[in-house]
Amino acid sequence: MKTKVKLILVTAFLIFLFNQVKAQTPATQFTPEHLHAAERVIDVTDVVKSVQKIYEAAIQKQAERVSEEKRTAFIDAMHKFFGKYGSDEQIKKTFIPIYAADFSEDELNQIADFLSTPAGKDWLDKDPILANKRLTWGQKISEEHKAELQAMLQDAFKDK
Repeated sequence: MKTKVKLILVTAFLIFLFNQVKAQTPATQFTPEHLHAAERVIDVTDVVKSVQKIYEAAIQKQAERVSEEKRTAFIDAMHKFFGKYGSDEQIKKTFIPIYAADFSEDELNQIADFLSTPAGKDWLDKDPILANKRLTWGQKISEEHKAELQAMLQDAFKDK
């Protein structure tokens, strides 16, 4: 019974994630050129592969919580689910209008042009490493000044 509850919770969480992304998709109408520019950025930044890596990591993480005898069936079901609702085409279809809403056509073309250069490709390769360094720095600062942060938070919530 515990496994069924966990499976239901995982499924509910994943449906929530899909709905969050869908809710962020604007209803605005864009020109075909604007959408094409957004697709160029999505292609050059490999958004589809990134989203699929997130799916796979989530599946593997949740699979650890499923009993060993049901784990393969769980993983197969999740892959089937994501194959149905998280295909390359569906990911692009979801994210193209999101990118188009956040950037003008000209900006998207400039971003895609830059990221297609050797320097842009180098940036894309190093950005995850740099993001990790930024995260590590933030964690270090928070840990070094933990008492001060806790005092500030307690003070902020005192009157609430």
